[in-house]
Amino acid sequence: MQDLELKPRTGFRVWGLIGFCGFLVAQGLVSFVVEPEPYPTVRMPGFGSAPQADGTWAYTALDVRIHYEDGSSISPHISELLSGIRFSSAKASANFLLGPEASGEVDPETRQWLHERAANLNDGAEPSSVQFCWRKTTIDIADASVDTSVPCNTTEVVL
Repeated sequence: MQDLELKPRTGFRVWGLIGFCGFLVAQGLVSFVVEPEPYPTVRMPGFGSAPQADGTWAYTALDVRIHYEDGSSISPHISELLSGIRFSSAKASANFLLGPEASGEVDPETRQWLHERAANLNDGAEPSSVQFCWRKTTIDIADASVDTSVPCNTTEVVL
């Protein structure tokens, strides 16, 4: 009987390993150039939303208050006020359009759109202004207590 000798395909394995490493390097380069990172890639996601070591979790809450010409006011949730907006996150859209870091005056189209939304939320009552209150809020994860003692950073849009 003749012994058959199996030869490993080392050339194929080496080139396959080189190709795979090249792919990982290219993916890593794209990952560090593109913001936000096209997850999942080489880097691990951040843990920005995790509680702190002292057992607290901090975030920025957004409260809305709409004032009307008749002296009444309502406080709808931001998602209710901005319903129908084409972006997926009402709060992120409000931060961009109206937040404390937003640059300058509110666009006339945005003002008109807010006027219509505010009127619709109160059976057609004439709105006079909308106040947006961004407040640093801390939650103690042990007892679920909420600390809102930090003053608001307010943006007011006169309609």
